[in-house]
Amino acid sequence: MDVEIRLARPEDASFLGWAIFAAGRSHCQRGVWDVILGRPEDECLAFLELLAATETPHMFHYACSIVAEVDGRPVAALSGYDPKELGLDKVGRAFLQVHEKLGLTVKTSGWTTRGVWPRLYTAIPTSLKARGLLRMWPHYQSSADGD
Repeated sequence: MDVEIRLARPEDASFLGWAIFAAGRSHCQRGVWDVILGRPEDECLAFLELLAATETPHMFHYACSIVAEVDGRPVAALSGYDPKELGLDKVGRAFLQVHEKLGLTVKTSGWTTRGVWPRLYTAIPTSLKARGLLRMWPHYQSSADGD
């Protein structure tokens, strides 16, 4: 098994959309994106793919993620962000960009960044967790920091 952990790129948007969706569901039948978007799974995935690659950086943007590949195929993602820089105000703008691309209309209200907590999402298929992928994330972080 050839494993590479790397910074996410724009072409990872489809995979990251799945990772964001899967992390939002965790072990449940429905998750946060099912509720927020109120659409079928395929439409949620299409929305999240576009969200991961908007012009405006935000908490779900590909630039906030790292991707693990096994044999050249993305299999896991990890994301984190600074809520002061990439919080709800930024994701609100990105939501509008995605809605425009999809030709949807949105009524917006006053979003606030007060009380925002930094979030991380990790999505790793169960079959790969036993192969040690989870233990590799801290190693990547210390390597990325120059340790």
